[in-house]
Amino acid sequence: GHGKYFFLLGTWALEQGNSSVAADYFKLAEEKNIARADVYRAIANTEADSLQKAVSDWDSLSRSSDPEKVKLANSMKAVLQATPEQVTNFSDSNKYAYIRYRIKPTDTVGFWKLTNSLDHEHLKAKAILDFSKKWYALDEPELAARIIAQVQGLKLGDRSTYDQILILNMMLLAELEPGQFLKQDLGQALPVHSSFVNELTYLKSLQFERTGEIEQARAGYERLNQANAYFEEGLIASARFFANDSTDRLKPYSILVSGLMVRPNSIKLLKEYIKQAALLGFDDEADESLTKLRGLLSSRSFNRYIEENPDFFSIDN
Repeated sequence: GHGKYFFLLGTWALEQGNSSVAADYFKLAEEKNIARADVYRAIANTEADSLQKAVSDWDSLSRSSDPEKVKLANSMKAVLQATPEQVTNFSDSNKYAYIRYRIKPTDTVGFWKLTNSLDHEHLKAKAILDFSKKWYALDEPELAARIIAQVQGLKLGDRSTYDQILILNMMLLAELEPGQFLKQDLGQALPVHSSFVNELTYLKSLQFERTGEIEQARAGYERLNQANAYFEEGLIASARFFANDSTDRLKPYSILVSGLMVRPNSIKLLKEYIKQAALLGFDDEADESLTKLRGLLSSRSFNRYIEENPDFFSIDN
């Protein structure tokens, strides 16, 4: 019945990086007694940065009758409650979990100290990839690029991590070095398998748009704005394209709204949404989202956003 369906939806949301939604689905699956839904809910709350919820989830799992669950739960509880001093004696896999779930993006010193203490090169590469993605999601591509560059020379244990690094590098290149990016043969440079279909569509559409192949670009952006509301970069590129290319003034705005419905705290979507709302004269919506953005960003990043968009904001607000 529905239980398995909720479990599938939860797994999908987790893969898309939307962990708080995933946690809700796993809770529904758990109420229908689906096996391991309880474990997945704990994982989703851990990924969602809901540490109190996660600790109480793992706590109840540590009293399970299933010895496998107990073992996992005890090790996750240790990770989520450890002091920085305790972590130095952890196994590599628990150190990796601590880096992933406990170290804030702003703590770059703590991040490198612990990451460099990992013996396992594959875990080191994964930690660096996670950390770079966090900065990319905060719309700090330069910093994300400096971080991901540190995977150079590490031995990778699986294809998936390698592919994710390639894709992230190419997305960063598109943003930071547009000229270099246009010279890339994406078919050769990137993994073409189906797990990155949205990223590939995004990168190809950017190339088409920048080389003036507008029909191909439009087709790609149409696919992106219907494909996956979780893929922020695709929605933003598509909203920008239709803002220039379409007489339908609400289209770019509604593309961004669909993304914010599933990711209400996305820094990148909020930044773009504020501009589109202001252009349409939706001043209340723009102001409300600007206030929200201010709460999510460091004051340095927030002020930079204001300064980079002088047409939208008078500097005194």
